[in-house]
Amino acid sequence: TDLNGNLYIAETANNSYIRKLTCDGDIFPVTGTTVFDAGVHTNMFSIGNTLYVTGLGGPSAYDLCTGVKIGQMCLADENGVQIIGTPWGLSYNPVTETVYVSGLTRNRVWAFSKAQLEAGIAGTGSCILPLIVQGPNETVNIGENYTPNAATGIHGIVGDNAGNIYVVESAVVGGAGTYLLKYNASGILLAKSLVDDVLGGGGYHLGMGMVWSET
Repeated sequence: TDLNGNLYIAETANNSYIRKLTCDGDIFPVTGTTVFDAGVHTNMFSIGNTLYVTGLGGPSAYDLCTGVKIGQMCLADENGVQIIGTPWGLSYNPVTETVYVSGLTRNRVWAFSKAQLEAGIAGTGSCILPLIVQGPNETVNIGENYTPNAATGIHGIVGDNAGNIYVVESAVVGGAGTYLLKYNASGILLAKSLVDDVLGGGGYHLGMGMVWSET
């Protein structure tokens, strides 16, 4: 949402629009101020009247008043090289002022501050290295700083007010079932949920995204 209470919903195809809706559900027509982005829009959030959306190589920022692209930040792999693919997960915790990004490409997780986000968008920051990278094994044990090396893939990501990070390891791209992983702010695995491998069972099998609320 923006400062005026308008909602935004993205088309997921390449080279597509991010459309504005009123709180009553009326969609705005495409105009010169409509956000148009060349990436695949899987997740986004706003701070004030700036919209941040998943983009090729890292999140992009748009001015919601004009539809103009402000800039794009750089996400790097563990070797410091800018990633090629588009991250899937993107979220922001306004209490901790922390941005979270997750990528299907080798199951990386990034966590960085609002100040780093703004510097990256402005072109004055450096590429952000991942906090958690894919491990050597399909199973990750409590206390390790890895994501699974499995047929499933990291999708949705959120962080709570204590700095803990939650990610969805989803079977939508393959594998037997979906489960959640909880890491601390340093990227150490704290807990794992049960695996939901029952298609159509009313659980989170094939789940991709999630939200976090302290209430």
